[in-house]
Amino acid sequence: MAGWTVYPPTAPASLRDERFRQWWAAHDVAVRDTGAQHLRHPVGGDLPLDRNAVTWAADPDLQIIVRTAEPGTPCHDSLRPLASWAADPGHGISGSSV
Repeated sequence: MAGWTVYPPTAPASLRDERFRQWWAAHDVAVRDTGAQHLRHPVGGDLPLDRNAVTWAADPDLQIIVRTAEPGTPCHDSLRPLASWAADPGHGISGSSV
């Protein structure tokens, strides 16, 4: 696209707001924590997972935790049916709230 300038997704806000530019430059957005976590699921079995947590710096009570498995591993294969069941509200697993 000749003649076009491509900006990152943050460009519109950063071009309009000095406070946003300062905040973005400081990278004082979140605290990140990573590690391994082993879960035992009644259907999926043993699940060795990678855990990534992001805590908002301005409010440590707000946190997003993402657990993942390496593609192609037995753990990854075990998570596939669990994910499909979770996506299907009509699917019930006896003794669980999935």
